[in-house]
Amino acid sequence: MTDPAFRIAPKFLDYGTIARGGVTIAVSTSGSAPALAGLLREAIDGLLPAEVGTWLEHAHELSRRQREAAVPMELRRPQLLETLNQLYESRARTPISPGPAR
Repeated sequence: MTDPAFRIAPKFLDYGTIARGGVTIAVSTSGSAPALAGLLREAIDGLLPAEVGTWLEHAHELSRRQREAAVPMELRRPQLLETLNQLYESRARTPISPGPAR
């Protein structure tokens, strides 16, 4: 593009974008406070778990099964939350193997 405004815009768009594990989250102040968008992005980035890609995989598979079973929309989100909670419950039950002997 030849318009100078469009050459600058992508820099501001990066300020408020988080992309991790196939999930993209964007924060915008419509250009009125890009620094605030950057701070909000940093805060959200700190809260977003590293394994969000695993969440996406499980959510995708559950969504496919829910559509096949014609699960009503109002039940889908609670089922997803239960599925994600089960990920952590199964990890809590898995014994931690000891490290190498010292």
